[in-house]
Amino acid sequence: MGFRDYGDFDAVGLAAWCDLASEPGRVLDEALERTAALNPQLNAVIHLMEGRARDAIAAGLPDGPFKGVPFLVKDLMTAFAGEPDARRIAPVP
Repeated sequence: MGFRDYGDFDAVGLAAWCDLASEPGRVLDEALERTAALNPQLNAVIHLMEGRARDAIAAGLPDGPFKGVPFLVKDLMTAFAGEPDARRIAPVP
């Protein structure tokens, strides 16, 4: 099921929608669908943490201004336990 209005919201708007509708899973589904559709051309996302996101939703998301909003993590200086670390790739000469 798509969330057609997804592109009309900024992050704060998506968080407010998630709070009102109590459907962060629906927003996550739309973000994943859009990533799957666009990433073959962009090649920007190398690893999805969908399971981690769904577990967080099931456990109850903490309050905050971006509650329920999916986001990307740049792997330059960040690592997550149990997730692949792409920083170890040899530099191009």
